[in-house]
Amino acid sequence: MILLFLTSEHIIKKENNFIRRFPQHTIKEDQSYDLKVNSYYIAGVFKDTIYLGNTTSPFLLTKIDEDLKATRTTYLNPDKDLRFRAPKIAVADQSFYLYDGTIPIIFKGLVSDPKGKAKTFSYQYAFFDQIKPINDYQLVIRTQNNDNNRKIQNNQNVLGLLSFRPFEYLILSRDALQKKKDGVFDTDGQLLYDRNNEMIYYFYYYQSKILQFDKSLQLLSEQKTIDHSISKVPEVKTLSNGTKKIAVPALPANQNMTVYKGIIFTQSNLMSKLETASLWKKNNVIDVYNMNESEYWGSIYLPNPEKEKVHQLLVYKNYLYVLIGKKIVKYRIAQTLTDQFKQGKPKT
Repeated sequence: MILLFLTSEHIIKKENNFIRRFPQHTIKEDQSYDLKVNSYYIAGVFKDTIYLGNTTSPFLLTKIDEDLKATRTTYLNPDKDLRFRAPKIAVADQSFYLYDGTIPIIFKGLVSDPKGKAKTFSYQYAFFDQIKPINDYQLVIRTQNNDNNRKIQNNQNVLGLLSFRPFEYLILSRDALQKKKDGVFDTDGQLLYDRNNEMIYYFYYYQSKILQFDKSLQLLSEQKTIDHSISKVPEVKTLSNGTKKIAVPALPANQNMTVYKGIIFTQSNLMSKLETASLWKKNNVIDVYNMNESEYWGSIYLPNPEKEKVHQLLVYKNYLYVLIGKKIVKYRIAQTLTDQFKQGKPKT
């Protein structure tokens, strides 16, 4: 752990061979709300309400209005009594999804239901570790490339579409994620879905690349990130039992991503050329990519003088919401950036 920390600190403080641009006055703090604990995560947003899950109270759905003035809670009641391992909640439009990809199980209910009834939607059909609802009958998932019928057992990350109309079925896109080494750590990343533009994105942690797919997981474009000249894929070794682990620590270049109307916001861990360590001590850096135009737009300094952990980002309407430490903070986004928001499909 000490080696990992020291290596990470070296990567962060190292001046790398790329340059950021920082448009002036991009965000301004508007409101904040003290959540009292640091176990919340953003489950989604619908009709001016932000929905929060909680890792220590996994069946509790907390609702907070977009002005961060008041909260309400609903306890979710699944119709199956199972031994959950890692239950989480996602909210999309009027529905919530209570899921645990290790079982696997997906429950579905309405956010407006005060009783939180969660009916079984899918049970023991497909294991997954990431999930994004696309519409009422389809979800995109990240799973592992294991198929007994085809004698494939390599645990490599793959994307798939889990559909429920006219019946339940899974279509895997085995070539969607591009393997460089082991297909596990080198393809690790975050799955995103832009509900406004109906686009799926996969943002690699280590490959300095954003993949853009349509709703059928057809690859439309690849966007290089500004740090693409720096190799960050971790060295991996295979243990005697076949398990793979990272041999040489590597800090993900990007984390905590979110997308809104074709604009991706991501927290970066790499300091660019011409930046100063003093600024990094009191700020986090958010890089912004305009996928509508397939370009890097600019970067934002997110104030963080107490160096609290940034848990998650959300952009909704003209605001950036940041889950940081034990609070959620709302920032107004300047028109220079909101003008980039576009409803509809981006050019490819």
